[in-house]
Amino acid sequence: MERSRRSIANLPLGVMRTAGSFIARNPLEIARALRSLTGMRVGVHLDLLRWLASEAEKSGKAQNITLDPIPPGIKVGADIDAMKTPVRVSAQVFIDHIQFDASQLRLEIRLEDVQLTLRRDAATPVAMLIKSGALDLTRPGELVKHLPKLPAFVSDASGNRIVLNLMKHPAIRNHNLGRTLVSAATSIVTLHGVQTDTSHLDIAFKAIPRGLWAVGAAAAQVTSDVRTNLKGTPLGDSLRHLRRLLPL
Repeated sequence: MERSRRSIANLPLGVMRTAGSFIARNPLEIARALRSLTGMRVGVHLDLLRWLASEAEKSGKAQNITLDPIPPGIKVGADIDAMKTPVRVSAQVFIDHIQFDASQLRLEIRLEDVQLTLRRDAATPVAMLIKSGALDLTRPGELVKHLPKLPAFVSDASGNRIVLNLMKHPAIRNHNLGRTLVSAATSIVTLHGVQTDTSHLDIAFKAIPRGLWAVGAAAAQVTSDVRTNLKGTPLGDSLRHLRRLLPL
């Protein structure tokens, strides 16, 4: 556990080192990044994502993670333990629709060619279901919909589609300032699309999607919420005292 925490803490430094080393070996990536920025896009090379996946494997929850481009989607695979059953799971993942605004962070995900295979035999209910062929993997959304403890941020699931509303994730839903910051950020720039080519994951953005009025309103709300959250705290008291010392 302690080694995992140290790994997470060192992750930003590792990302910078890996990215720097990759750019040194592939200087043309700089030109591609500049071209992408002029079109409000950010391209992440799949090799960097594979490195992040290898770091994630250190948690022990998934092993042998693979990422292969299937434009405009990506094929993801991993070895996991599902209810004490060692399995290999893989699927082609496509993000068909994105809507990020003040009220929702909505992702509509389509899964194709879902495969679930036993890595070794096991006498468990999951293993029995896999061997019997009773699982309909062509409709993974139906399987997700009937999970006993479906997360609140899974707003819909049917057929081969799963819809996530990240605004309902407890980390955001239960944090007033967090929701306000998300609203402010999406008033300035919002996520417009995610797709792959043969070597990159491209993320497209849209600037000022709700107009300048929304930017001003969001800024005012952020200011108000920051003041509310800092009220009564040592930092808030220090800032208030400093403001009194400043000339009008």
